[in-house]
Amino acid sequence: MNEKQNHIIEHYLNRIKEEVYNLASVDNFISALRDDLYEYEASHPDFTEEDLETEFGMPGEIAKDFLEESNATQPKDIARSR
Repeated sequence: MNEKQNHIIEHYLNRIKEEVYNLASVDNFISALRDDLYEYEASHPDFTEEDLETEFGMPGEIAKDFLEESNATQPKDIARSR
């Protein structure tokens, strides 16, 4: 595993966690997504974070979809305003 690619994957996952903003438990989702990202790395060893965004989606979109599926109804902006 390439250290640079590992950093890119972890940064991408942290961006998703930030978007979820503790409105739902995200650990299992992030763990499964991490597995998918490392599988992607196996066939795309020189990927960039932009490649992950193209292949998997923007972190904000992923977080929004996750929150909708987990029935967490407050978006990050509403939670921050409280």
